[in-house]
Parts: sequence; structure tokens; C-alpha cells
Amino acid sequence: MQTFAPTYVNIGLNPVTIHRAIAISGGTSLLPHNGFLAVFNGLAGFKLKDSFVRGFISFHVPHYIGMVILVTMASFGLA
Repeated sequence: MQTFAPTYVNIGLNPVTIHRAIAISGGTSLLPHNGFLAVFNGLAGFKLKDSFVRGFISFHVPHYIGMVILVTMASFGLA
């Protein structure tokens, strides 16, 4: 954040909005080598190909929806 935040602040973005965007987008980390996914699949008896689509939907889609809402609100000056 120390690297790119000054650039966005200089172009006029609110630091609170930058922080919100980073907090929302930080949760998108469902990768095949993710420890949580490996443990969950092992406990549930799933294979990666069986659970990856459901995991993608439950991990990524809410974050993308949140980012769309945040960008839309920031575009209108509401965030």
C-alpha cells in the first residue's frame, strides 16, 4: 500500500476508499494450493475438480460484487 497509495491519493481518490478497495479485494485467495482448500477437500472427501467451482463462487463472486459496488459508489462520490 505504501507503494501505490500516494499515486491514487495524488489523482484525487479518498484514502478511505483506497483502504476499502484493498480490504474487499484481499479475500480473493482461493487457489488450488491454498491450505484451507486442501484441508477442506481432505476432510470432506472431495477432489479438487469437484469443489473448485463451488469454492470459486463462494470465495470470489462476493468480492467481485463488493468491488463493483465500491467502484460504482466511488464514481458517484458516495464512497
